[in-house]
Amino acid sequence: MTFMPKHLCLILLLTLMLLMGCQKATPEEEIQQTLDEMIAIIESGDRKRILQEYAVIPDNQDITTRDFSDDKAEALLLYLKEAKGITPIVSDDQTELMFKVPSSRRELVFSKSNGQWKLNN
Repeated sequence: MTFMPKHLCLILLLTLMLLMGCQKATPEEEIQQTLDEMIAIIESGDRKRILQEYAVIPDNQDITTRDFSDDKAEALLLYLKEAKGITPIVSDDQTELMFKVPSSRRELVFSKSNGQWKLNN
C-alpha cells in the first residue's frame, strides 16, 4: 500500500477547494440575491433606487417615483416575496428569467443587463 506525501495531499485538497469556490453562480442563484436586495430596498421605502438600479425603463418612457406609488411598491413587494418560492423559467441563453406568480395578473420578467438582473415589465 502506497501513501501520498502529506504535502502533496494538502496541495491537492487546496486545489480542489479552490476549484469548487470558483464555480459561477447559476441564474437561479443570482436572481435569489436580486430578489432579496429588491425586497430590502422596497421595505426601506427607497422606490427611487428600485427604478434606477433594478428596472428596465424604455427610453421613450419617463417613469418617476410618482408613477411607482406606494400601492404599486406594496404589490411588487408581495410578488417578489412570492417569487422567492418559485423556480423561474430560464431562457436558453440565460439572459431572461420569468416567474409565474399566482397573485399577479402577469409574469415577472427579469433581463440580465451588464451583469445585473433587472425587472423588465
